[in-house]
Parts: sequence; structure tokens; C-alpha cells
Amino acid sequence: GAHTKEMLSLVRQSVRTLASQRRSYSRTRSFQFKKESIGDFFVSLEGGVDYEPTEDVIKRKHDIHPGIDLATETVDSVTRSLEDKKAMMSEPGFDLCTLVPSLDLDTILQKAQPNSLGYLTNPLEVVQTIETESLAKAGCLVLRNVVPKAEIMSMRASLATYLDENKGKWSGFPEEDPQVYEIYWSKAQMQARQHPRLIQALQILNSVWTTTTAEAQSQATDCPAVYCDRLRIRQPGDVKFALGPHVDGGSLERWLDPYYLDTYSKVLDGNWQGMIPSFPSPSSLFIVAHLVSCIVSLEVGRGLTWMLDYDPFDFTHRVHANMDMFDAANACSAFRTWQGWLSLSECQPGHGTLQVMPFLKESTAYMVMRPFLEDVPDGYFPGAFPGRGQDINPRWHKPLTDLMISIPHKIEPGDMVLWHCDLIHGVEAQHGGSSDSSVFFIPATPRTPGNVAYAQGLYESLKAGTTPSDFPQSGSELYCANKGTVDDLSPLGLKMYCQD
Repeated sequence: GAHTKEMLSLVRQSVRTLASQRRSYSRTRSFQFKKESIGDFFVSLEGGVDYEPTEDVIKRKHDIHPGIDLATETVDSVTRSLEDKKAMMSEPGFDLCTLVPSLDLDTILQKAQPNSLGYLTNPLEVVQTIETESLAKAGCLVLRNVVPKAEIMSMRASLATYLDENKGKWSGFPEEDPQVYEIYWSKAQMQARQHPRLIQALQILNSVWTTTTAEAQSQATDCPAVYCDRLRIRQPGDVKFALGPHVDGGSLERWLDPYYLDTYSKVLDGNWQGMIPSFPSPSSLFIVAHLVSCIVSLEVGRGLTWMLDYDPFDFTHRVHANMDMFDAANACSAFRTWQGWLSLSECQPGHGTLQVMPFLKESTAYMVMRPFLEDVPDGYFPGAFPGRGQDINPRWHKPLTDLMISIPHKIEPGDMVLWHCDLIHGVEAQHGGSSDSSVFFIPATPRTPGNVAYAQGLYESLKAGTTPSDFPQSGSELYCANKGTVDDLSPLGLKMYCQD
């Protein structure tokens, strides 16, 4: 009744206030040198986690439980769909390249209209020229020719000089033979992040996302905010950076944070593939309440169907989610629509490249509903631990891990690979090639209020030459010579740091 709704509103408001305080603390926490790395965040690199759920977590799981029958029915439905896809992939001559779209940025930009700074004035018009259905199904893509090869080679040479002249001043993982570097402020990385073609690419991919208000939609189509991440130089033969299947953006947070859970409300109602909910379920009431605003937004959406089922590209609730409730080093506090990397080298399957599970809606529905089956202990969310990414493993998620594939396309320097923030991904266990596999990690971060605040904080980190607050405060790069400064920012770069 009305009293229950009022109490629920008060509970959610208190949780959101606490989440806001925690996000603020995460951005402003004092700088301390800690011997931490990317290996401290992922269960597959760490070797396991000892965890006992608290009473609060146990109660939370009881409160949000959709019921055994609905959970079982949904997981069974997803599993049948995955079995069909597995059979399809096993057919003789099946081409895995058909599962991961490969698009050329030059073709996409034919109707682009950049402004004087270099970002687009018409991203929605450009999006309409892309076949987005395959992107939505796979949740990942290869984007060709984002940065011209000559410029990439220049960045690569600049990076090599920077690393060599500062040897001993930076850290990485694994410590004895780094493959992932705690480097954020090399001039090469800064040049890549503010490259007009890369920014236009991220702006277009942000514009694939939808929401229910014009103000929020403009945040997706505007010039992206910057997010400064690491780099990878994986050497031939490496087996240490064997990052197993996982999903970023927190783990337990997906079920504990009210806004985050709202993102998956239609999955929890069993509507993961387009079934119209029966009244008076919460999802039905949501649809009725938002019907008018949704119809208005259809010109930037994909039609009426997204109102009736789970839409992975609707960020109405996700943008408010607290993805780092445990103030973890390596946890991302910004909202990334797409994670991604810009390649500095050639790469292909078997050369230590990215792996993905290229069926976004199915993998998300299975992951979200799996904790509610009868075989899961009370209070547990399989693969989810405080301060860690969401681990995906054969013990709990075998139908998903069975469909992991390496990016099937050959990647050239200047290409990008991008994947939806909920997509299961990992890294090949061994680099079997003969040359390094090198990338700059660069995600797409829309110009939401939270991302703007984080980008402004990054500007302060750049001025101080310190590690961005989302990453291990190990002192890496603090004393490096010839790192980038604010003087290396172009006007477009300043825009990305939200200094306008």
C-alpha cells in the first residue's frame, strides 16, 4: 500500500545518501602509498577470496528474491537460448567473426558534422547510419581506423622512451615482469585520449544508449568526459595476466544498491527477452508511469519494444548506481557505457587478446538471476565479493563460460575494441604470438553529473602528477620525468576534463 511505498522510498533515499557520501569519500580520500595492483581486484588473478556474507547481505537477498519458480524459469529459458547458440557455433564452417561486428570509422563518419573543437554536433544522425541490432545482441565491436597508424606508431615510440627513461619509478602487474602498467600520464596516452577521431567514436557509441528524459539523453550525445586508465604491454609467452571471465562495475553492488538493481528490474520480473509483464507487477507500473515520456523519446530509441523487456542500453537507473560501495582500489566510480582499448600493435586470436561472451542480454539475465536458484547458499551471490569485480566461473556460470570466444578479427594498430559495461570478458590465458600485444585502455564515459565531477578530479590529479583516485595509490609515476601536464591538453582535451 501507500505506507509500504513511502517506507521503501525512505529506505532507498538513505541508501542513496550513503552511496553519495561513499562516492565523495572515494574521490577525496587522502593519498597513501600502497602496494596494490590490478591483481588485487580480480578473483582470477588473486587466486580466490574468503568471504562470509553479513546479516545485512543475507537480509537483502531475502528482500529482493523474485521467487524460486520465477528464477528457475528465467534461468532455464536463458539456458535453452544459450544451448541453441552453442549448437549454432558448433556447425561446420561457422564464422565466429559474424558474432562480433567490425565497423570502419571512416564509413561511419561520412555524415559527421564536427564543431570547431572537434566533437560532433550530430551524433544521433550518425548513429542512424549504423546497423545497431548486431551491436545490441553482441554487446561488443571492433572499430577500425580510429587513429591513423602513423600517429599510433609515434605514440608507441613516445611511450617506449617514457617507460625506459623512468625505469624503476613506476610499477605494474605482475611485479617481477609487468604486463599491465600503473601508468596514466604518459604524453602518448594523453594524445590518444584527446584525439578528435577517438572522441567522435566514443560520442557516437554513447549515443546508442537511451533514456527517458531529453536532459539525460543530451549527456550521452555531448562530448564525452575523460576517464584515465592504464596500459597493457603483454609480452609473448606471458601466462601471468590470465584474467578470467568477469564483469566490471562492481559485483555485490548490482544487488545491494537500489539504483543498480533497478537497472535489472525487468530481468527480475522474468522479462529478459520481450515478454510483456502481467499487471500489476512493478515493471508494468513503471511502464505505465513512463509511457508518455518513453513515446517522446522514441526518436532516439529503438522503438516500443524496449519498454516491454530488458534493454541493456537504457541508462535511466544505471547512471545513478553506486558501483563501488566498498571503496576498493581498482574499482571504477565513473559510469562507463563501453569499456575499451585502443590497439598499439597487431593482435589476433591466440596472441593474448581479449575474450568475450558475445550474447549480452542472455549473459546479463543469467548472471542477475543465478543467485536465486536453490543450489546457492543463503546470502551468497556467486562470483560476487566485496571490493572485487564480478567473477564468472564454471562452478556457477558454466553455460556462460562455455561460450567465451577470443575476439575473432585481426586487430591493427589504431583499431579499437569496445564492449558493453555488463559484458562478460577476460583475457586469453597465454600470449602465443611472437610480438607484444599492447593497448591503451580507453572507455566511453558520457557527460553525466557524476562523470563530470570525476573528470574534474582527474584534472587535479593531472596537475599534481598523482594516480587517479580509482586506481591503486602506490605512488607509481609520481616521480617520473617528462610525464604529461595540463599544458599538453588541447582545447578539446580541456573540454573532456570538463574545464569549460
